[in-house]
Amino acid sequence: FVLRSPGAVSTTMLTNRTLLFDEETSEGTDGESVADELLINDAETTSNPVLIESKNAPEASPSEDPDKNSNTAKLTTDATPASSGTTAPSPGTDASPSPGITAPPSPNTVSSDRSSSASTSSTASTTSSTVSSPTSTAATTSSTSAPLNPLIEEENDFSELLKNTELTDFIIFSAYEPESAYFTTLPSMDSITLSCDVVIAAGSSASSISSSDIARMSPKEVLNCLSSLGHLPWPPSVTKSIWKAVKEKVDSLQDSTMLPIKRDEMLQLGTLLPAIAAYDSELLDMGRKNIDGISLLGRFRTLSSDDPAILNLIQLFITLNNISPSNPFTSTEAASLGQLLCGLREDQWRDLITPLVFSSILTEHLALLDCSVSATTSVHLATMLTTLYGSTANWTSSDLLSTGWMANTLSPVQLSQLTHHAMEGLTGQAVKHLSRQQLASLSHHQLSNLSPHAASFISREQLLPYTNMHRRRGIRAAGGEDEKLVDVMEDIESEMQMGDMKDMMTSPEPEPTGGVGAIYPSYQVLVCILVITVTFGL
Repeated sequence: FVLRSPGAVSTTMLTNRTLLFDEETSEGTDGESVADELLINDAETTSNPVLIESKNAPEASPSEDPDKNSNTAKLTTDATPASSGTTAPSPGTDASPSPGITAPPSPNTVSSDRSSSASTSSTASTTSSTVSSPTSTAATTSSTSAPLNPLIEEENDFSELLKNTELTDFIIFSAYEPESAYFTTLPSMDSITLSCDVVIAAGSSASSISSSDIARMSPKEVLNCLSSLGHLPWPPSVTKSIWKAVKEKVDSLQDSTMLPIKRDEMLQLGTLLPAIAAYDSELLDMGRKNIDGISLLGRFRTLSSDDPAILNLIQLFITLNNISPSNPFTSTEAASLGQLLCGLREDQWRDLITPLVFSSILTEHLALLDCSVSATTSVHLATMLTTLYGSTANWTSSDLLSTGWMANTLSPVQLSQLTHHAMEGLTGQAVKHLSRQQLASLSHHQLSNLSPHAASFISREQLLPYTNMHRRRGIRAAGGEDEKLVDVMEDIESEMQMGDMKDMMTSPEPEPTGGVGAIYPSYQVLVCILVITVTFGL
């Protein structure tokens, strides 16, 4: 039969709710429990009446799945009246259920006897109650678009945020930068008194403190921190002021009974020793027993070889330790003196450094010096080099490299005999001390084989008044893109043009070959004249 309830359920819907009941009251023929389900289906808006299929519904057709239709009692309902909010009662149930609560199915609509269900399973008809009710299409649209609502709201909020004109005053990514306001509240260094712990914790960056910062420290803190202050990488321009500030704070450096400064204090003062040697050289004890501290001073290549105060230290060492031709330097003493050896006089180079000592300390110590010596001393040292290595024509790049600074003592003839492939062993310290005549003795092949570092030491004074075009090209090839050397070569080019013209108008003698130098034929000279005329004559 058909029960029509017009308008009773067309405005209310319960969505996707399944009620399971009487799970253990029904069992199919295969022994499985059959649950009575209450399915609530969403349906599109329609005015169809509620259809309730009776228990006497016709049997399922043979084409339908018997397992699917057997022993099930399905009630799909959405019968809540819009006016009262209550669920429509099923036939045979209590007519007054509680508002908002779905009434359980009636015993008349489900199988109540397990044995009866089993006996009639083969021919059991589908027992179900189906309730179809209209719903609103807006509900489907709302459920589909619901996940997008937070994104839309977020976009709207972001749009409003971008409209805020105050954001244009901010730098990009400023929101992720650390706070910097506290930098404006930092006290000035003039109002801070440093302690030794601060200096130690700062490490090498403590070399940025000034002499006034040390002057505000207590004498005890400076004394405790003497070793730390003496091992900081002070810039050469501030070592004098730092030393004076330290000296005023440490009583032992002012007490005449504690002077001169001996080995232990020298090792503590470390990087301040060059300033002491330059401004308070009389405070240093140059006795042989302090050779460890003296060796620390000799390692500093920044010691000026022209400073009389520093040069006098080596003379003080010779006097205090009775160094003489009969008692010359030992290998340890000569190596420890290091850069201080630049203060030796001509006769002292000859008499106090024996050939045995010379050969033993050449590569590791003498080659690292940076001295300016007289012509007489240069001849003596060059003789000792050729005695040790033989003729320069047979030197390898390793032999030349081992001489270091002392290669500048070789005569122009000896330099010109060096093979061009050995020139890569010539160091920058040696090139720096070459005279104009020595540099002019090198062929363009030799110059082009200099290392870029060595070529960068070539100065304007070494090239003036004239260096021929081939040698200039060799220097350019060796120096590459070194900015200083490029500037020097460009500056002198205009001054060299007249010399090039004069050189080409005469019949120049072949330049030193360096063992493999080339003699340019006359047609190449004519081509060079033509190029210069076209370039600078128009």
